[in-house]
Amino acid sequence: MDKIRDLLIELKKESIDIVLNDDELEVFYDTDDLDPVIYDQIKNNKDQLIQFLKSSKSDINNPFSIPVSPIKAAYPLTNSQSRLWILSQLEGGSLAYNMPAAVRFTGTVDFDKFE
Repeated sequence: MDKIRDLLIELKKESIDIVLNDDELEVFYDTDDLDPVIYDQIKNNKDQLIQFLKSSKSDINNPFSIPVSPIKAAYPLTNSQSRLWILSQLEGGSLAYNMPAAVRFTGTVDFDKFE
């Protein structure tokens, strides 16, 4: 499946979208003609593309959705986050990454989603 992921990523870079519609692939692109090499790649991998898109069970425009993480009391920091935290603990640490803001909402707000 890595081959199919790589192909989809390459197609996305070329602004080519593939949509699965009733077990048929629909290909959308901005140019007048599709590059013959890309056309052959899609054609030669059609069955695998269909299988991948069916099994992804995610938004068709984003078959690489990020899975929901389990709820925990704390989560590990990335290396960058650790560096920022350490620098903020030093004497004279910068508050540059602490940028408070106020936002005014209009209309109806779903507070469960907002939280």
